[in-house]
Amino acid sequence: MLLAFTAPNPLRLVAPERVLKLGKHPDLTVPAVTHSVWRASDGRVAAIFFNPETEPHTIALPDGRTITVPPLDATLIAMGPAQ
Repeated sequence: MLLAFTAPNPLRLVAPERVLKLGKHPDLTVPAVTHSVWRASDGRVAAIFFNPETEPHTIALPDGRTITVPPLDATLIAMGPAQ
């Protein structure tokens, strides 16, 4: 069975921010945890969360769950079937 994946819109998350120091350019504030959402051809939806920092970060998902993404790691979460 071949699964095809599409990328739905990003989630609206409550997450900490971090500041990137860009030298001669202005600092840039970005989410401390980035993510990507994917939908399989069978309708299942999952999100992967990446934490590039050296401390864990807890984020709130739109469905009310909270997850902690370990430092320098990623966490895969099932988000349920397609809406």
